[in-house]
Amino acid sequence: MVDTQSIEPRRPSATLPAGDTPPSSIAAVPLHVGDYVAFARDVLAELARPTPGAPPTWRCVTAGTRARVIGWRDARPVLDVQSTERRLVVFAQPASVARLK
Repeated sequence: MVDTQSIEPRRPSATLPAGDTPPSSIAAVPLHVGDYVAFARDVLAELARPTPGAPPTWRCVTAGTRARVIGWRDARPVLDVQSTERRLVVFAQPASVARLK
């Protein structure tokens, strides 16, 4: 039997694990239309709406997924995600993606 009184709650660490970079340093290079990027971490990205007035839709995009910058909207890059069977256009924060060389 486990004594639950002696277990201390786990507190989140204030520091990043070794090898991780802080989000502010990921997007150090400005993004331009036509750049190829990869998601630096798992993100919940907003999908482009197929019709005006449609409710917002969100999708999880995993780290390492490649995309291409096809425009900008409200200071967020509009990305055409390449790893799907059909076209997937999402909006993401600039700090969530890193430009590929």
